[in-house]
Amino acid sequence: MNEEKTRYYLDNKNRFVIENYNWAEPFSSFFPGIGGKWGVPLWSYYVNRVQAISSMGVRDKDNAIMEFFSFNKACQLVGNQGFKTFLKTADGCLYEPFRQSEDEKISQRMIISAEELELSEINSDLGIQITLDYFPLVNLPVAGLVRRVSIRNQRKKRLKIELIDGLPLILPFGMNQHCIKFIARHIEAMMQVDTVDGTPLFRLKQVPLDIPQVQKVEGCNFYFTFLSDRSDILKDSYAVDPESIFGVSGGFEYPWIFEKNGIEKILDSDQIYENKTPCAFTLLSLDIPGDDEIVFYSIIGNTSSKEKLKNFKSYIVKKGIIEEKREENRRIIREIEDNIATVSSDKNFDSYCAQTFLDNVLRGGLPVVFKTQGSKSIFYLYSRKHGDLERDYNHFVLEQTYLS
Repeated sequence: MNEEKTRYYLDNKNRFVIENYNWAEPFSSFFPGIGGKWGVPLWSYYVNRVQAISSMGVRDKDNAIMEFFSFNKACQLVGNQGFKTFLKTADGCLYEPFRQSEDEKISQRMIISAEELELSEINSDLGIQITLDYFPLVNLPVAGLVRRVSIRNQRKKRLKIELIDGLPLILPFGMNQHCIKFIARHIEAMMQVDTVDGTPLFRLKQVPLDIPQVQKVEGCNFYFTFLSDRSDILKDSYAVDPESIFGVSGGFEYPWIFEKNGIEKILDSDQIYENKTPCAFTLLSLDIPGDDEIVFYSIIGNTSSKEKLKNFKSYIVKKGIIEEKREENRRIIREIEDNIATVSSDKNFDSYCAQTFLDNVLRGGLPVVFKTQGSKSIFYLYSRKHGDLERDYNHFVLEQTYLS
């Protein structure tokens, strides 16, 4: 496979498609960072490499869940520190999808819309199709990015695999840019992972200030997974110590321990829950019937309190809610774009107008009129300074409030 096989086009839903995107010219983009009128927004950036998402967080760069990298570094590092998936078949074959590959039996595709990002890979040699969908949560009191993973068995016989999926590196809440960039080793002594109801929470043990008083960090970053056909969150199915998967090398290139031991031994191992930078992986043993698929959702985000997270977790796993929130996110974006609804002889031009209007809302806001005691006031929703991967000099802020 090479750059000559790269194709660009718009599909029948006017989404931008890049065939074999890992071989295309590099570019960056971002989700709008819109949490709805009554939701807390999350910022997230991506590049057209590997599993795409290169950084995300809440409010600003000082509250990153995945470290903010400039465009050039994001392209270099997303394959190492971004989302990863490892599959091990019954015969011991270890496979990492979405890597750059010259194998003619592997095809990859990226599909971009204003509100979502989709990646898919077909491995005809193994008879597996893997599809990733990313979309933000809206109109909720916690900020989160949803990662929907579909694994389809394209063959007639059953497919038994072990799977590891998630982040090789996740930042505990409470760190600012100084901690992340300049004292990365020192700050590890303050890191800890709490396990609540079998799912991990990530934060510092205390506020990292050089003062006599010890201050507790309020809030946390979180990660959890649930299967589409179940109404409960997976418990005790997570690895938070990268050494339990990758070994003592300190790198994330190859899961040496997973190759040797499998997921049961990893989950039974003594993982370290503090004083080191954690990972956030889900470990599953899957049995997929012929011509069938298994779908699961992982949610990565931030909350200001454990109580909010508890209520959110019990709500989001109810049957159909996650897809309702997905459609609600689409509807919010479309309603913004409909302000400049354009019907011409060229559907591409119509879509261009909608995207341009959305981009300008993010620069100047969407005016909302509030009436109080006979007077009117204007509030501009969704406005912020641009701070994308190629405008790395801008200090963007997405307030962690409703009507952000």
